[in-house]
Amino acid sequence: PKSRRHKRSALTAAEVRAVLDRPDPGTVAGIRDLAIIVLMAYCGLRTVEVQRLDLDSLGTEGERMVLYVQGKGHTEADAVAVIPRDQERVIRSWLAERHQLGERSSALFVSLSPRSKGGRLSTRAIRDIVTGYFEQAGVTNGNKTTHSLRHTAITQVIKQGATLMQAQALARHENPDTTTGYIHEINRVENPPEDLIKY
Repeated sequence: PKSRRHKRSALTAAEVRAVLDRPDPGTVAGIRDLAIIVLMAYCGLRTVEVQRLDLDSLGTEGERMVLYVQGKGHTEADAVAVIPRDQERVIRSWLAERHQLGERSSALFVSLSPRSKGGRLSTRAIRDIVTGYFEQAGVTNGNKTTHSLRHTAITQVIKQGATLMQAQALARHENPDTTTGYIHEINRVENPPEDLIKY
């Protein structure tokens, strides 16, 4: 029988802030890595979605910076993620560095290591980058993985009062039942029926 509870724990808000503080903004790698973490923590991107992003995945709609995302099991970038206004500068900083690199690759996130410089980062490399910052930030619970940032983003919007439709849009879940599972899980602990019992 399939477990109803998520195996991967969400990070606390303090843990996310600690992880976001770790990349060094004075280095090209730090600027790139912060952009990756921002997209996972604020837009709920999966590792594979980050890995698949191209330079032309970024665009604008209205006054907002958006990403066109190729989701799990999809053959094209047919979903939109909106970048929070106060995180746009992080993405722009990486775009400026990315342009300076002059790499011909279409990938948004490229390797900076001598062996594979300019090539698209692999999903494994992205996981290694993110979990490295987890360790630096003291986030060492084994249930907290790279995917936990996505889990945390979805959990946060629900805790902040998002509607089911808003949470589903952020998560890009095809089935609203998947998103409802998150809502039930949060309510189970944050608003337990046990607290209603009075003897």
